[in-house]
Amino acid sequence: MRRGRVSSKRCGLAASLLLLSLVKSGCGTPSATQPANPVGPTAESGGANGPPVGTMTRGPYLQHAETGITVVWYTASPTEGRVRWLVDEETTGEAASSSGLATRHEAVISPLVPGAHYTYRVYSARGLLAAVGGAVAFFFLAPAPDVLRFVVFGDSGLGSPGQYAIATAIGAEAAAPDLALVVGDVIYPPADDASYDPRFFAPYRALLPAIPFYATLGNHDYEVKAGEPFFDVFTLPRNGPAGLAPESSYWLERAGVQMIVHDTNQSPATLRAESVPWHLEVARRPATFRLVFQHHAMYSSGPSYEQSTAVALRSLLAPVYRANGVDVVFNGHDHLYERTLPIDGVVYVTTGAGGAELYARYYRNAFTAAFVNDRHSYTHVEVRGRTLLLRQTDTNGERIDALEITKPVTASDTLRAFAGAGSPPRGWEEAGFDDSAWPEAGRTGFASALRARRDFQLPRAVRAGEVFLRVRGARNFVARLNGVAVAKGIGEPEPAFPVPLSLLRTGRNVLTLEGTVDGTEGAPPSLELSLLSTPLR
Repeated sequence: MRRGRVSSKRCGLAASLLLLSLVKSGCGTPSATQPANPVGPTAESGGANGPPVGTMTRGPYLQHAETGITVVWYTASPTEGRVRWLVDEETTGEAASSSGLATRHEAVISPLVPGAHYTYRVYSARGLLAAVGGAVAFFFLAPAPDVLRFVVFGDSGLGSPGQYAIATAIGAEAAAPDLALVVGDVIYPPADDASYDPRFFAPYRALLPAIPFYATLGNHDYEVKAGEPFFDVFTLPRNGPAGLAPESSYWLERAGVQMIVHDTNQSPATLRAESVPWHLEVARRPATFRLVFQHHAMYSSGPSYEQSTAVALRSLLAPVYRANGVDVVFNGHDHLYERTLPIDGVVYVTTGAGGAELYARYYRNAFTAAFVNDRHSYTHVEVRGRTLLLRQTDTNGERIDALEITKPVTASDTLRAFAGAGSPPRGWEEAGFDDSAWPEAGRTGFASALRARRDFQLPRAVRAGEVFLRVRGARNFVARLNGVAVAKGIGEPEPAFPVPLSLLRTGRNVLTLEGTVDGTEGAPPSLELSLLSTPLR
């Protein structure tokens, strides 16, 4: 069994006794001055623990844990293992591998102190282990609760110079990403277990001990025993559809961001029966941003656009993404970078320039906002509160595209609804109206007539290229921005409604919603206003 719970113990040492206790207990040693962006291991001697007694054949590398983070490593022969760590040079801890006597080991560091700097070492039953290359001390930063940084790319696993260059560029980021997500074709044929050494562990050797790598199955990953080598290497969330292989589809939540991973290697019938109902249930959870990750492209100017898989996915999944508040869909499959204009409110990003040979452009589509296929690149995303900043970066560290999405009103924001008889008081559609006595708009109590509102502030003049509004949970509705109707619908899965930029004001604004509550939605009525722009360099 390669999955399991890990017991851990905390030493809880006072700072004044730290060094002496570490020497006696073997819990670790204080680290030297650390770099601002500790994305790779630092080679050093065994310190108080003596020199290493052996070398890991793979790892260590960071993987998912429900709480904390999982450290994974391999040894040539079966042994017991453990990880010892130091937090901000103050607190130590130790966790045993859940694998027992094995060659693949997992130990969970939990709980994590948000934003803290962790130094860790890996041990076998005989003593300290070194990584390939001799490093024995490894570092990572625990994620902060109010910001999420991640990188995403796909179609990488060739062991090519381009793949190595992508890894180097990610390592040069000013702030280490909280995670990396490979959108498929992690390994190219033969996508067997042996190929992971030259095409995954070697290219990302400096990143893997410090950045958790997540992935979704590509078609080449899937074609070898339905992804068995992939599942053997990765430790991923096991919260996907009940009818699919565990870890093939899953979701994460970080800093108000919901990240949903789909296995698009499945047939349309399987996706319809298993993945779509699961997605609808997951999307009921509140989130400021909702992001999807899958391998196959749906909207691309590369060779896959008119292929049967893309056509089927557009028919099946695009309406689901539109109706459930997905902001961005990330995929690979076509070896290039492309960003679309919002398609029914959803931006599609093909980031398949992760290392494999680049593809020519096959189509010129009106939905294309940015297209680059003459260099390898990766996508960097940072989310802070209500703003998502997407940046496409090439192997020289140059920005080749960018997108900013800001949400002054999110679907999680409370709407206030008039619950009295007759008409609402005069001025209820004006910004600044006092609605503090109005109850929250819920699923019941407003079925005959829903009159709801939400004030919001814009601190500066808006320079958005596009503005659109989503309405959920209402039927036969009309939505107004500062008194002007901007959206009308009957309550079926509606597209995102374009909003004239000229209607937005610096300072206080108001959105209002009239209609009836849609009791089938399973959530209170909501409004979501998104502003898209290309940031200045």
